[in-house]
Amino acid sequence: MSTHESTEHVSEHDQSHLDIHHKIAHEKEFKQQIVSFVMMIFITMLAFVAVASDAISDGFTIIFIMILAGIQLVFQLYMFMHLSHKGHQYPAWGIFFGVFVAGTAVVALMGMIW
Repeated sequence: MSTHESTEHVSEHDQSHLDIHHKIAHEKEFKQQIVSFVMMIFITMLAFVAVASDAISDGFTIIFIMILAGIQLVFQLYMFMHLSHKGHQYPAWGIFFGVFVAGTAVVALMGMIW
């Protein structure tokens, strides 16, 4: 067997190993997305129950729904927008900075109105 043939055989083996590793990683990510989707459906159902139920006050319902919305936002950003993956730090910082600026503006406007 020549050296060239040996190198091709190793390359094909490495490629096969990489394909298997990629497939396992893809299946793991798919399972995570399914779990996140189910969690978001559950959170949405909680919000509907909170509104439909007269067991809790309106003020607490609003705060509860806002907390659930924040949780869904994080799920969507990290799982469906892939902000948890390598190379997505710059867009993640941009989004978080935008939220910070918007939050600061809202607080400042509320302070001026109050």
